[in-house]
Amino acid sequence: MLTVRSTNSPLFCELNVKSNYSFLEGASHPEELIEQAHGLGYQGMALTDINGLYGAARAHLSATKLNFKLILGAEITLSQSPLILLCQNRNGYGNLCELLTLIHQDKTPDLSSFLFSDLIVIAPVIAQDNFLFAQLKDIFKERFYLMASYFYDGSPSLRWAKEVSKKYQLPVVASNRPLFHHPHRKPLQDVLTCIKHTCPLKSAGFKLLPNLERHLKSLKDLSQLFSEHPEWLTQTLEVADQCRFSLSELHYRYPTEWLPTGETGNSYLRKLAFEGAKNRYPNGIPNAVQEQLQHELSLIRELSYSDYFLTIWDIIQFAQSRNILYQGRGSAANSIVCYVLGITAIDPVRMNLLFERFLSRERKEPPDIDIDFEHERREEVIQFIYERYGRDRAAITATHICFRRKSAIREVAKAFDFPILSTERLLSLSHKRNLSEIPFEEWSAVAPDISERLLKQFLSIVNSILTFPRHLGTHVGGFVLSQDKLTRSIPIESAAMEGRTVVQWDKNDLDALGFTRVDILGLGILTCIRKSFDYLKTTYGKDYTLATLPAEDPKVYETITRGDTIGVFQIESRAQMNMLPRLKPRNFFDLVVEISIVRPGPIQGEMVHPYLKRRQGLEKIEYPHPKLEKILKKTYGVPIFQEQIMKMAMEVADFTGGEADTLRRAMGTWRRDQKTLSEIALRFKEGLINNGLSEQYAAQVFKQIEGFAEYGFPESHAASFALLAYATAYLKHYYPDVYLTALLNSQPMGFYQSHTLIHDAQRHGVRVLPIDVSLSHYDNFLEAPHQMRLGFREVQSLQKRTGQAIEKLKKPFRSFEDFLTRLQKELPPRVLTKRELFHLASSDAFQSLGLTRREALWKIQSLHLQDSPLLWSEKDQTLLPGEEPWERIALDYDTFGVSLFCHPMDFLRKEFKLRKFTCSKDLSQKPQGSPVTVAGLVVSRQMPPTANGVLFITLEDEFGFMNLVIWNSVYQQFRETLFKSSFLMCEGKIQKAKGAKVTHVIIDMAFPLLIPSERRPQIQEHSY
Repeated sequence: MLTVRSTNSPLFCELNVKSNYSFLEGASHPEELIEQAHGLGYQGMALTDINGLYGAARAHLSATKLNFKLILGAEITLSQSPLILLCQNRNGYGNLCELLTLIHQDKTPDLSSFLFSDLIVIAPVIAQDNFLFAQLKDIFKERFYLMASYFYDGSPSLRWAKEVSKKYQLPVVASNRPLFHHPHRKPLQDVLTCIKHTCPLKSAGFKLLPNLERHLKSLKDLSQLFSEHPEWLTQTLEVADQCRFSLSELHYRYPTEWLPTGETGNSYLRKLAFEGAKNRYPNGIPNAVQEQLQHELSLIRELSYSDYFLTIWDIIQFAQSRNILYQGRGSAANSIVCYVLGITAIDPVRMNLLFERFLSRERKEPPDIDIDFEHERREEVIQFIYERYGRDRAAITATHICFRRKSAIREVAKAFDFPILSTERLLSLSHKRNLSEIPFEEWSAVAPDISERLLKQFLSIVNSILTFPRHLGTHVGGFVLSQDKLTRSIPIESAAMEGRTVVQWDKNDLDALGFTRVDILGLGILTCIRKSFDYLKTTYGKDYTLATLPAEDPKVYETITRGDTIGVFQIESRAQMNMLPRLKPRNFFDLVVEISIVRPGPIQGEMVHPYLKRRQGLEKIEYPHPKLEKILKKTYGVPIFQEQIMKMAMEVADFTGGEADTLRRAMGTWRRDQKTLSEIALRFKEGLINNGLSEQYAAQVFKQIEGFAEYGFPESHAASFALLAYATAYLKHYYPDVYLTALLNSQPMGFYQSHTLIHDAQRHGVRVLPIDVSLSHYDNFLEAPHQMRLGFREVQSLQKRTGQAIEKLKKPFRSFEDFLTRLQKELPPRVLTKRELFHLASSDAFQSLGLTRREALWKIQSLHLQDSPLLWSEKDQTLLPGEEPWERIALDYDTFGVSLFCHPMDFLRKEFKLRKFTCSKDLSQKPQGSPVTVAGLVVSRQMPPTANGVLFITLEDEFGFMNLVIWNSVYQQFRETLFKSSFLMCEGKIQKAKGAKVTHVIIDMAFPLLIPSERRPQIQEHSY
């Protein structure tokens, strides 16, 4: 709500405004405060959040649009007294950034430090006197002011300000010290206070503001409030005139000090690029590549990004020197420079990728390169960067952790003191739905114990608090590097993870102000692939890399086409496995399309069926404009990728490269920025029509773009992932033992739990051996080709150091006592506990010592260890009963996630003679529409946003997998059973996809599958 300035009002600048980046205190966005202050006719506004400049970039952008004066500063606390620091110039801003960095290191700044120079210092008068005032005046002299405020709370604060001013001869500035832009935000500020202090509203008491006065007041109200001292209002202008710094003065420079003598960034990048091109094209650099290389290098030089590319090259040189597998991806894969430097593995010229998606003259934004490293070794790269540049020149990008649907409902409900059960019902209602889409009647129905008035207040606060920053987080890997001290441009503080430091701005803030980032990301599948290569070398003598792995193998594509892709990167989900037999990928580009097309965007944009029909020759391929054939030919006239949409805009709608990128960005944010998308859509449609296309076709294309928005997949990104998908499919097809070992040793990652991966590998001929203290290592390992021994890492709750200590012990053990004596010597004193030994015994790991599971547990119980002070006497172990088969299966699952004794469904089928149940291997033989009863272990549950309430469940039996489809009406009827049962028995009908060997079971009824004991295994499945 914007208030309009009144006439005949005094001139005024508000010097102490807190936004919602004073976490859980301020109750308005920086943009709201700027717009309100501008509308009220203020001459300017100082954003002074607590100990930070978190919202400075957003406030700067908003103020620049309105041509409104923004003063940057912060509020710090010194000896229990708040001090407001305002930047006078660039040096003062740098000093403030360094001061805030020190404060976040828990260091108390010295008031006489040079870091306080070029800063206006203001002390709010909140008491009758303060011993600091005299000291502050002596230090800061004419740069020190008092601040007077009055909030109609009965405090004689204005009189105190007058007395202190007279006593110390200090100038006074007026301020309302606002915490929100408009009075209607007071209830939200109350709730934020309760969240901060973890107390409900009804008992918050004096923690809450006494009234709603702490907002941006009209000039008329301020004039009346300070009628006795109007000079305090005009004094704010004197302060504002001294503060002339703007964030537009920041001049970011990328590191360059490591360049060879005599080289500039441009010359060295050109040298490396052409050397790399010779390596990439040993038979001669193609003309098209040379032209593209010259074009990119020219634009990089023009935009001054050579140092950025060289820094990325420097980082990957380190990774190569340490044998850390990596791959550049995302829009960087559109660049031939990235390809020849070895940053990416995709040839953008051969793939006909669009460089303007990565870097364009019109966009005037820094490039964005994402590099995935092995997730287990990424920290080595991160620490190398810190050591290379220093912690005052390198830091990770922050993320502003904001309230989302569930966190907003949960936190506000605590403030309202709602019963836990009511809160859980409200949370369940919001599952995968925007709150604005839920009618009030539905909210009221799930919370009948809450009055209508209170529920409406609750929902109002929840909607207001959405997107409010909650606290500072750490980006997954975006690094900011600087030639100069980064702490002179952005405050840096410690991250939650030890050894990490972060800047106070997120990636959007950094992009807007021209700070370049490089994303150092972790990808589990790279860890898996690198370990696979290591195991291949030691077990089979094969020395492979991603570059030397045999390409375009028909047998690998045949396996992919069958949907035999459990554990294969990117194409292992149920949706992908269903699409594979329909799309039938036969080459690398088909795999790129496969990865891209099974996304909500192409599905919502109605692209999937036209593509499949045209690919199968069932529908004629048409191009409404001659230029579209070149753009869409490889996807049969159907736009699949972001790059194709951008090329259509450039070739057929007369967009520049920068305008096409604006379209891409609008597609990615249309739900949040519908205005921008609508504007660019009109321009896009007009361009198509002006080039001879029909209005109907233009409307149809834009409908596809809307479906594409937020979920569309760039071809460059898909191509990078397709390389890894093919590599993992190759490894699984030819070396399933190697791939399983590497996959398990790289967990947690992927789509499936270890039991599904192991059972699948067993069906592919891999023999899996049990855990044993005499034979196992910490990691799973190959004892021989096609024979893998489970490692101690699979034992749930067993500490890594214990498993590694057992691996180091000299074998064989003469007895259990010998094993225990050696283990106690290997581990630090008082580390070995009964609990650890119980975990080992529960995994049946003492078989080589002649002990059954129960005998080992009984023996361990008699031990006297540090976590069990009692000494238990030996009992006669010959009387111990043996394990029942189902008990053995259940204990195996409980302890290490899988049973090698047999698949649970194999036992259940034999035990109960479940002949009426159709097993997975026989489903495909059943005719369309035939009734079936199936049973199995639940391995995944999915309800994607494009499914309109349809639930997809995958069951596993001893032969394979069964795909269940549960329509919403059936789902509502059997919801509890479908979500709570690990084993399901379902009745339904066979449905087969036309033209592909894909079989589903459309479920009519679902029941929990009864098992022969009250003890049920703790089986996990993937669910989202």
